Amino acid sequence: MIVSFNLHSDSSIPLYQQLAGEITSMIETGSLTPGSRLPSSRELAGRLGVSRTTVARAYGRLAKRGLIVKKSCSGNYVKGAVDTYRPNTILPGLPPDSVAQPPDPAGPCLSRAGKRMMSEDLGREIDAEIGEKSDCLCPAGPTLSNQLWIQSTSRVMEKSGSLLSARPTDPRGLIELRVALSFHLRRSRSVAAPPESIVVFSSSQIALDCLVRLILDEGETAIVEDPGFPGFRRSVLANAGLIEGIPVDALGINTSLLNGRAARLAYVTPSHQSPRGVALSDQRRKELLIWATKNDAFVIEDDFGSEPSYAQRPQPPLKSIDSGDRVIFVSSFWSFLFPLTRIAYAIAPGGLLEPVRRIKEITDRNVPLLEQLVLADLLDRGILDAHICRTRREYRTARSDLIRALNQSCSSIARISPSSSGLNLLITVSDSIAPERVLTEAERLQLPMVPTTPFYIGEGPRNEFLFSFADLSSQVMEQRLSELGSRLKSQGRS
Repeated sequence: MIVSFNLHSDSSIPLYQQLAGEITSMIETGSLTPGSRLPSSRELAGRLGVSRTTVARAYGRLAKRGLIVKKSCSGNYVKGAVDTYRPNTILPGLPPDSVAQPPDPAGPCLSRAGKRMMSEDLGREIDAEIGEKSDCLCPAGPTLSNQLWIQSTSRVMEKSGSLLSARPTDPRGLIELRVALSFHLRRSRSVAAPPESIVVFSSSQIALDCLVRLILDEGETAIVEDPGFPGFRRSVLANAGLIEGIPVDALGINTSLLNGRAARLAYVTPSHQSPRGVALSDQRRKELLIWATKNDAFVIEDDFGSEPSYAQRPQPPLKSIDSGDRVIFVSSFWSFLFPLTRIAYAIAPGGLLEPVRRIKEITDRNVPLLEQLVLADLLDRGILDAHICRTRREYRTARSDLIRALNQSCSSIARISPSSSGLNLLITVSDSIAPERVLTEAERLQLPMVPTTPFYIGEGPRNEFLFSFADLSSQVMEQRLSELGSRLKSQGRS
């Protein structure tokens, strides 16, 4: 059990490196023995008074060095945790080959799919994740009040609470929610989607994984944005697919590079490209749909983060111009309802509706009924629409405040990339400043910044970061950015 560490916030060595070094010493001296379970990132961060990202980065560093291993749903253990089998003491005298032996994590006990989970490529994608970067990038700002959620829950329970456990469930989701989503999409997103074409999922990631499993065969290629969302790439690799990255510029994914490329599937974020924050141009939207039709391919449109739009004329979803039924639209209300619910939904093309229903029956049938009914109630009564409008205004103000504060304090060392939507700004810091120093100083000042390297298939830019503006008041942001600018400028001169 870890008791204490000697971390020094005034050291030039980043906190996560200090922590990794301390744990390494404890492993080497035997204070931490093979099989010892390490505290969760939340627990250790609270004990040390640092961010969870610091602990997660330290654990990631140790995992890459082979000192610790992460077990799904269990935690992090000192390497050797799998060697917990003991010789047979109940029946002494048995020959050695009859005694249970510790399994090889990637050995014959796993299926081919299981071995892919342990593969180096997939491990690299998972390790590239910035620890629990949701600490920085989750919308901790003006979420729907708990009171409104509770009131809606009470209404639902009074109306149909006793029937929840008895009613049959459609794998596509409750009809009440699918009808409410259909009206919402037509009203606010210019997308015509009848309720029977909408499928409700527990989360966007589950929706993406199900779609990859349905469309992509082993060894087939998925086109992705580079940089782009790493969660989709992980699903492709886990299902034995291949990744082909297409560069992103100020107009979105470069569709001219699709000519001559055959693939079964493309994944894009046309309304809000992550991490660049740009929208796909009208011309490139048309070119993407033409490519999909010619290649008999599907396009997954991930609408993640697009609703908080700051453009004077936000572009409608790609799905709204999809005359060939090639686009699978995936969205959620994550930007406005986190952490109250992660429910997501997809609009399935006609030819995929029954396959999606069947895979939902197997993998994600039990989306919480109460959450579905509460979300439907909030949509039906206009509460969620009002909340979205109010939140969009607040995010727009926070974004403007961040841009102003950055220009005042950091304009000589940082450049802001233009963006039209989302909850983060893309910032490039001068190459004269070490990226580790940027992250260390931001962490000390409790500024929500993460590097963009996990979004790139190869090696990403050295000093590119995402800065979230959803969780800081204007005054606090201005003060902390002023201090950050002073600290970084002093290093740049040294």
